[in-house]
Amino acid sequence: MKISKARVAYTAFLILNLLGFATLKTIKHNPILAFLDVGQGSSILYQDNGCQVLIDTGNFSKATKDLHVFMPSLDKDLEHVFISHLDQDHYAGLYDLTKRYAIKNIYQSYLAEPNIYLAQTLNSLNTKQLKATDKLELCQNEFQVLWPPAKKISDNKNEESLVLLFRLGAYKVLFTADLGCNLEKQLLRTYPELDVDIFVTGHHGSRHSNCLSFLKAIKAKFAVTQAGKHNSYKHPHTDVRKRLAFLKIQHLELSSLGAIFFYVESEALQWQAILTPWQKAKQDQFLELKAW
Repeated sequence: MKISKARVAYTAFLILNLLGFATLKTIKHNPILAFLDVGQGSSILYQDNGCQVLIDTGNFSKATKDLHVFMPSLDKDLEHVFISHLDQDHYAGLYDLTKRYAIKNIYQSYLAEPNIYLAQTLNSLNTKQLKATDKLELCQNEFQVLWPPAKKISDNKNEESLVLLFRLGAYKVLFTADLGCNLEKQLLRTYPELDVDIFVTGHHGSRHSNCLSFLKAIKAKFAVTQAGKHNSYKHPHTDVRKRLAFLKIQHLELSSLGAIFFYVESEALQWQAILTPWQKAKQDQFLELKAW
Protein backbone atom coordinates (compact mmCIF):
# COMPACT_ATOMS: atom_id res chain seq x y z
CA MET A 1 0.00 0.00 0.00
CA LYS A 2 1.40 3.36 -1.04
CA ILE A 3 1.27 6.02 1.68
CA SER A 4 0.80 9.63 0.57
CA LYS A 5 3.42 12.26 1.34
CA ALA A 6 0.80 14.34 3.14
CA ARG A 7 -0.05 11.48 5.49
CA VAL A 8 3.62 10.86 6.27
CA ALA A 9 4.17 14.57 6.96
CA TYR A 10 1.10 14.79 9.20
CA THR A 11 2.15 11.71 11.18
CA ALA A 12 5.64 13.14 11.65
CA PHE A 13 4.16 16.46 12.80
CA LEU A 14 2.10 14.69 15.49
CA ILE A 15 5.09 12.66 16.67
CA LEU A 16 7.32 15.73 16.93
CA ASN A 17 4.74 17.58 18.99
CA LEU A 18 4.22 14.58 21.28
CA LEU A 19 7.98 14.49 21.82
CA GLY A 20 7.92 18.10 22.98
CA PHE A 21 8.92 19.96 19.83
CA ALA A 22 7.39 23.42 19.65
CA THR A 23 5.92 24.99 16.56
CA LEU A 24 6.56 28.62 15.73
CA LYS A 25 3.19 29.79 17.06
CA THR A 26 3.64 28.26 20.52
CA ILE A 27 6.40 30.62 21.73
CA LYS A 28 4.36 32.89 23.95
CA HIS A 29 6.60 32.73 27.00
CA ASN A 30 8.42 35.75 28.38
CA PRO A 31 11.30 35.91 29.12
CA ILE A 32 13.00 33.11 27.19
CA LEU A 33 16.54 31.81 26.84
CA ALA A 34 17.07 30.33 23.37
CA PHE A 35 20.03 28.28 22.18
CA LEU A 36 20.32 28.81 18.44
CA ASP A 37 21.19 25.93 16.15
CA VAL A 38 24.44 27.28 14.68
CA GLY A 39 26.27 23.96 14.30
CA GLN A 40 29.84 23.98 15.60
CA GLY A 41 29.63 27.36 17.25
CA SER A 42 27.90 29.39 19.93
CA SER A 43 24.92 31.75 19.91
CA ILE A 44 22.44 32.25 22.74
CA LEU A 45 19.50 34.65 22.90
CA TYR A 46 17.96 36.11 26.05
CA GLN A 47 14.71 37.95 25.32
CA ASP A 48 12.33 39.83 27.60
CA ASN A 49 9.47 42.04 26.41
CA GLY A 50 11.00 42.65 22.99
CA CYS A 51 14.45 43.43 24.40
CA GLN A 52 17.26 41.11 23.28
CA VAL A 53 20.69 40.09 24.54
CA LEU A 54 22.67 37.88 22.16
CA ILE A 55 25.68 36.03 23.54
CA ASP A 56 27.98 35.23 20.60
CA THR A 57 26.93 35.16 16.97
CA GLY A 58 27.97 31.75 15.68
CA ASN A 59 29.83 31.36 12.42
CA PHE A 60 28.76 33.59 9.50
CA SER A 61 25.01 33.65 8.78
CA LYS A 62 23.77 30.71 10.85
CA ALA A 63 22.49 32.72 13.82
CA THR A 64 20.25 34.91 11.66
CA LYS A 65 18.38 31.82 10.45
CA ASP A 66 17.07 31.18 13.96
CA LEU A 67 16.87 34.70 15.40
CA HIS A 68 13.77 35.77 13.50
CA VAL A 69 11.96 32.69 14.81
CA PHE A 70 12.28 33.88 18.38
CA MET A 71 12.17 37.65 17.85
CA PRO A 72 8.96 39.56 16.97
CA SER A 73 8.62 39.70 13.19
CA LEU A 74 8.74 43.52 13.00
CA ASP A 75 11.59 43.88 15.50
CA LYS A 76 14.77 44.86 13.67
CA ASP A 77 16.62 46.13 16.75
CA LEU A 78 19.14 43.92 18.52
CA GLU A 79 19.87 45.81 21.71
CA HIS A 80 22.89 43.99 23.12
CA VAL A 81 25.48 41.59 21.67
CA PHE A 82 28.30 39.93 23.60
CA ILE A 83 31.37 38.59 21.77
CA SER A 84 32.92 36.20 24.28
CA HIS A 85 36.29 35.88 22.52
CA LEU A 86 37.86 36.00 19.09
CA ASP A 87 37.37 32.48 17.80
CA GLN A 88 35.53 32.52 14.49
CA ASP A 89 32.75 30.18 15.64
CA HIS A 90 31.82 32.74 18.31
CA TYR A 91 32.02 36.05 16.42
CA ALA A 92 31.98 35.60 12.62
CA GLY A 93 28.20 35.97 12.36
CA LEU A 94 28.34 39.58 13.55
CA TYR A 95 28.77 41.14 10.11
CA ASP A 96 25.71 39.35 8.74
CA LEU A 97 23.69 40.41 11.78
CA THR A 98 24.52 44.09 11.16
CA LYS A 99 22.95 43.77 7.69
CA ARG A 100 19.66 42.55 9.15
CA TYR A 101 19.43 44.23 12.55
CA ALA A 102 20.29 47.58 14.12
CA ILE A 103 22.75 46.58 16.85
CA LYS A 104 22.90 49.13 19.65
CA ASN A 105 25.66 47.81 21.93
CA ILE A 106 28.58 45.39 21.60
CA TYR A 107 30.44 43.95 24.58
CA GLN A 108 33.86 42.30 24.35
CA SER A 109 36.46 40.81 26.63
CA TYR A 110 38.73 43.43 28.18
CA LEU A 111 41.66 41.38 26.85
CA ALA A 112 40.42 41.10 23.26
CA GLU A 113 43.08 42.25 20.81
CA PRO A 114 42.35 44.14 17.55
CA ASN A 115 40.84 41.88 14.91
CA ILE A 116 41.05 42.70 11.20
CA TYR A 117 37.76 40.97 10.37
CA LEU A 118 35.86 42.77 13.13
CA ALA A 119 37.55 46.17 12.89
CA GLN A 120 35.29 47.80 10.29
CA THR A 121 32.14 46.33 11.80
CA LEU A 122 33.01 47.41 15.34
CA ASN A 123 34.04 50.92 14.30
CA SER A 124 30.44 51.73 13.45
CA LEU A 125 29.02 50.31 16.69
CA ASN A 126 28.99 51.30 20.35
CA THR A 127 31.58 48.91 21.80
CA LYS A 128 32.52 48.35 25.44
CA GLN A 129 35.22 46.10 26.90
CA LEU A 130 34.42 44.14 30.04
CA LYS A 131 36.39 42.51 32.85
CA ALA A 132 35.66 40.56 36.02
CA THR A 133 33.44 42.35 38.59
CA ASP A 134 31.67 44.41 35.90
CA LYS A 135 27.88 44.31 36.07
CA LEU A 136 25.39 45.35 33.40
CA GLU A 137 21.65 45.94 33.67
CA LEU A 138 20.30 44.70 30.33
CA CYS A 139 16.70 43.89 29.42
CA GLN A 140 15.59 43.98 33.08
CA ASN A 141 18.30 41.47 33.99
CA GLU A 142 21.69 41.74 35.66
CA PHE A 143 24.63 40.27 33.74
CA GLN A 144 27.67 39.70 35.95
CA VAL A 145 31.11 39.35 34.37
CA LEU A 146 33.18 36.74 36.23
CA TRP A 147 36.11 36.60 33.80
CA PRO A 148 38.57 37.82 32.41
CA PRO A 149 40.79 39.68 34.90
CA ALA A 150 42.15 43.11 34.02
CA LYS A 151 45.65 41.70 33.50
CA LYS A 152 46.55 39.31 30.68
CA ILE A 153 47.69 35.92 31.99
CA SER A 154 47.97 33.90 28.77
CA ASP A 155 48.31 34.16 24.99
CA ASN A 156 45.55 31.57 24.62
CA LYS A 157 42.42 33.29 23.23
CA ASN A 158 40.18 30.81 25.03
CA GLU A 159 41.52 32.02 28.38
CA GLU A 160 40.44 35.57 27.52
CA SER A 161 36.81 34.46 27.24
CA LEU A 162 34.00 36.42 28.83
CA VAL A 163 32.32 34.40 31.57
CA LEU A 164 28.78 35.55 32.30
CA LEU A 165 26.33 34.84 35.10
CA PHE A 166 22.70 35.94 34.73
CA ARG A 167 19.17 34.76 35.42
CA LEU A 168 16.11 33.42 33.66
CA GLY A 169 13.44 34.37 36.16
CA ALA A 170 14.71 33.00 39.47
CA TYR A 171 17.05 30.51 37.77
CA LYS A 172 20.78 31.12 37.34
CA VAL A 173 22.58 30.65 34.02
CA LEU A 174 26.36 30.27 33.62
CA PHE A 175 28.21 30.78 30.34
CA THR A 176 31.96 30.05 30.32
CA ALA A 177 32.65 30.21 26.54
CA ASP A 178 35.85 28.23 25.82
CA LEU A 179 37.44 28.39 29.26
CA GLY A 180 39.53 25.33 30.18
CA CYS A 181 39.76 23.24 33.36
CA ASN A 182 42.58 25.27 34.90
CA LEU A 183 40.50 28.46 34.82
CA GLU A 184 37.36 26.64 35.92
CA LYS A 185 39.28 25.86 39.12
CA GLN A 186 40.30 29.50 39.42
CA LEU A 187 36.67 30.58 39.04
CA LEU A 188 35.75 28.32 41.96
CA ARG A 189 38.49 29.82 44.10
CA THR A 190 37.12 33.30 43.39
CA TYR A 191 33.43 32.30 43.54
CA PRO A 192 33.25 29.28 45.89
CA GLU A 193 29.43 29.32 45.96
CA LEU A 194 28.90 29.34 42.20
CA ASP A 195 25.80 27.14 42.04
CA VAL A 196 23.59 27.48 38.94
CA ASP A 197 20.59 25.91 37.22
CA ILE A 198 21.60 26.05 33.54
CA PHE A 199 25.21 25.56 32.47
CA VAL A 200 26.42 26.06 28.90
CA THR A 201 29.10 23.40 28.58
CA GLY A 202 32.55 24.87 28.14
CA HIS A 203 34.22 24.77 24.72
CA HIS A 204 31.30 22.91 23.10
CA GLY A 205 31.70 19.94 25.43
CA SER A 206 35.47 19.52 25.23
CA ARG A 207 37.02 17.12 27.74
CA HIS A 208 39.64 19.80 28.48
CA SER A 209 36.81 21.88 29.95
CA ASN A 210 33.84 20.76 32.05
CA CYS A 211 36.01 19.08 34.68
CA LEU A 212 34.26 16.86 37.19
CA SER A 213 35.18 18.98 40.22
CA PHE A 214 33.77 22.09 38.52
CA LEU A 215 30.56 20.38 37.41
CA LYS A 216 30.09 18.98 40.89
CA ALA A 217 30.58 22.41 42.48
CA ILE A 218 28.15 24.36 40.29
CA LYS A 219 25.30 21.84 40.84
CA ALA A 220 23.59 22.55 37.51
CA LYS A 221 20.26 20.93 36.73
CA PHE A 222 20.73 21.29 32.95
CA ALA A 223 23.82 21.33 30.75
CA VAL A 224 23.45 22.54 27.15
CA THR A 225 26.01 21.74 24.45
CA GLN A 226 26.18 23.68 21.19
CA ALA A 227 28.21 21.58 18.76
CA GLY A 228 27.88 20.51 15.14
CA LYS A 229 26.56 17.11 14.18
CA HIS A 230 29.48 14.73 13.40
CA ASN A 231 31.99 17.53 14.06
CA SER A 232 35.67 16.68 13.63
CA TYR A 233 36.43 17.51 17.28
CA LYS A 234 33.95 14.87 18.46
CA HIS A 235 32.27 17.40 20.75
CA PRO A 236 30.77 16.79 23.20
CA HIS A 237 33.44 14.35 24.31
CA THR A 238 32.42 10.97 25.72
CA ASP A 239 34.19 11.82 28.98
CA VAL A 240 32.01 14.92 29.40
CA ARG A 241 28.86 12.92 28.73
CA LYS A 242 29.95 10.47 31.43
CA ARG A 243 30.72 13.24 33.93
CA LEU A 244 27.29 14.78 33.41
CA ALA A 245 25.56 11.41 33.65
CA PHE A 246 27.47 10.57 36.84
CA LEU A 247 26.26 13.81 38.43
CA LYS A 248 22.73 13.29 37.09
CA ILE A 249 22.78 16.57 35.16
CA GLN A 250 20.30 16.55 32.28
CA HIS A 251 22.34 17.00 29.10
CA LEU A 252 20.74 18.70 26.08
CA GLU A 253 22.71 18.44 22.83
CA LEU A 254 21.72 20.75 19.97
CA SER A 255 23.36 18.43 17.44
CA SER A 256 20.40 16.08 17.92
CA LEU A 257 17.68 18.44 19.21
CA GLY A 258 18.18 21.50 17.02
CA ALA A 259 17.30 24.90 18.52
CA ILE A 260 15.86 24.84 22.04
CA PHE A 261 14.54 27.42 24.47
CA PHE A 262 14.02 27.62 28.23
CA TYR A 263 11.20 29.44 29.97
CA VAL A 264 9.59 29.58 33.40
CA GLU A 265 6.01 28.40 33.86
CA SER A 266 4.26 28.21 37.24
CA GLU A 267 7.65 28.95 38.81
CA ALA A 268 9.14 25.80 37.23
CA LEU A 269 11.99 25.76 34.70
CA GLN A 270 10.88 24.22 31.39
CA TRP A 271 12.45 23.70 27.98
CA GLN A 272 11.30 22.84 24.47
CA ALA A 273 12.93 22.06 21.16
CA ILE A 274 11.70 23.89 18.09
CA LEU A 275 11.81 23.17 14.39
CA THR A 276 13.11 26.34 12.76
CA PRO A 277 12.32 26.92 9.05
CA TRP A 278 15.66 25.62 7.79
CA GLN A 279 15.40 22.56 10.07
CA LYS A 280 11.87 22.01 8.78
CA ALA A 281 13.18 22.18 5.21
CA LYS A 282 15.66 19.41 6.00
CA GLN A 283 12.86 17.44 7.72
CA ASP A 284 10.59 17.84 4.67
CA GLN A 285 13.41 16.61 2.45
CA PHE A 286 13.73 13.53 4.66
CA LEU A 287 9.96 12.93 4.61
CA GLU A 288 9.90 13.17 0.82
CA LEU A 289 12.57 10.50 0.55
CA LYS A 290 10.71 8.28 3.03
CA ALA A 291 7.45 8.73 1.15
CA TRP A 292 9.00 7.32 -1.98
